[in-house]
Amino acid sequence: MTAPKDRLEAELSIYQLCQRYAHAVDIHGGAAQAACFTDDGWFAVSSGARSSKAEMAAREMPADVKRRHFFTPPVIDFTSADTATGEGFCQILEWYPATGEKKPPFSVDYHDEYRREGAGWLLVSRRITMSFG
Repeated sequence: MTAPKDRLEAELSIYQLCQRYAHAVDIHGGAAQAACFTDDGWFAVSSGARSSKAEMAAREMPADVKRRHFFTPPVIDFTSADTATGEGFCQILEWYPATGEKKPPFSVDYHDEYRREGAGWLLVSRRITMSFG
C-alpha cells in the first residue's frame, strides 16, 4: 500500500471494524459478531478455546451480564494492499443486573489479522490474551 490516502482509508475502515466488533459483542452477539469475520475467520482466547464464524453466529448474548469493551485503535502493519495485522488493547467492564454486582475492570491484548474483501475489511483472526496474566 503506497498512497497515503489509501493507507488512511484502510486504517479508518479497520478502526471502524474494531468498533463494530465491540458493539456486536456487547449488544448483539451472535450473527453481528460473526459478520465482522471472513468466512474462514475465527477468534481464540488465552484458555485455548477457539470459535469459528459459524460458532460465533450461533451464540446468544447471555441475558444475565452486561459488558462494555473499550478498544484502543490497533497498531496496523499492512502486509499487502488487501491484508494486514494489528495489535491493541481493550478494557472490559462487566455488570450483572440481577445482583447489581460489578466486576473489576480487566484488560486484554488482541492480535488480529485483517483481509479486505468485496464488502471491505474483515477480521480473519483475533487472538485475545489477558494483559497482565
